[in-house]
Amino acid sequence: PEGDGPAIDSTLVDVLADLHLADARAALDTTHLDPARLGDSLRMAAYAQHDIDSVALTARLDRLTDDPALLRATYDALDAKLGLERQGIE
Repeated sequence: PEGDGPAIDSTLVDVLADLHLADARAALDTTHLDPARLGDSLRMAAYAQHDIDSVALTARLDRLTDDPALLRATYDALDAKLGLERQGIE
């Protein structure tokens, strides 16, 4: 409806959150000798979970640059999702 703001792609927000968390987990993990390899593995799992690849993700992100309000709303939704994750809330 008019006045509700831009329609956020919640799947995109989920993918971005999972990729961010994959990188964070790899960076904080002290049990693996190669954090970059762990990060790559976790990122691949996130892509597979959401049935998307890096090329498709890049294309979706590129489309966001055409709509600054939608880009901001997507960023805010991602920030809120990660904030809930930090609090242990799903």
